[in-house]
Amino acid sequence: MTTNPEIERQAAYHAELFTNLSRWDEVWKAAVDVIGDQESAVELGLDQLGLFGPRGVSLVVERLIANTTGESLACIVELGSGFGGALRHAGRILRSSGLHAQLIGVEIVPSHCEVARTIGRALGDETAVILAADAGHLPIPSTSIDAAFAAGSASYFSSVSDVVSECHRVLRPGGVLVMIDEVSLRPHGAPPVTEVFLAHHPYLHTATLEERRIQVETAGFRIVEFESLAAWGEALLRQRAQAMRFLGACAHRVYGADATERIISALTSAAYEYGRGSIQPMVIVAHRSSD
Repeated sequence: MTTNPEIERQAAYHAELFTNLSRWDEVWKAAVDVIGDQESAVELGLDQLGLFGPRGVSLVVERLIANTTGESLACIVELGSGFGGALRHAGRILRSSGLHAQLIGVEIVPSHCEVARTIGRALGDETAVILAADAGHLPIPSTSIDAAFAAGSASYFSSVSDVVSECHRVLRPGGVLVMIDEVSLRPHGAPPVTEVFLAHHPYLHTATLEERRIQVETAGFRIVEFESLAAWGEALLRQRAQAMRFLGACAHRVYGADATERIISALTSAAYEYGRGSIQPMVIVAHRSSD
């Protein structure tokens, strides 16, 4: 049986960092018992949402809504949906705005898809469809999607060019793509990243800012926003690390003590790189041409 190295790497990395999430029914109950209610647990990012957490997802949804009319957001795809936290949170935000889009998550690691479904059942939120597939080979008909987004997963795509080309194929004319690239963009001439950062962010597929811009435009998109999130991201990651420390025993029960410390270190090491300019987190908003 042929194995996919990309799937194996991603599965191993997340299994180490989020070991306890495979026991979600148990750890989620513990989290809600300690924090007090489900909404607060979600807001603190215990439903795994990437480095930028709920605020990062909110930023993505704000850009989606700002770049489309409400009736034009009937079907939205997340690229690299992981355990489904960002997709579920996006759905909550959209519904609170009176928008009820069909949500589709595309995740390359089959075991992550299963965890996503388990978490969805535990939260009573099974509205999203989760597909086990490569974002560079989307099992979705052409011109059938209104919007696509990546809330942090872009840093780990083995070929961003393939992913954005597929997005151009599946998006309808005038559709919107929103990508947050948290840790893979390195400005030309920037200092090298530290070993601590590399230890917490393996398997990155790095690019310069210009290379990323060219990848998106070559796929056929018109870029309408290509903005740095460095100052915002640095402050946010330090706040999230502080919140994890404050959670203490609760975070240990959810993630495990060792994993909690690794997550905190991952957050603080990325914040450090943002501050020194070696990594440039970006939000990219692009429209598919209306031809």
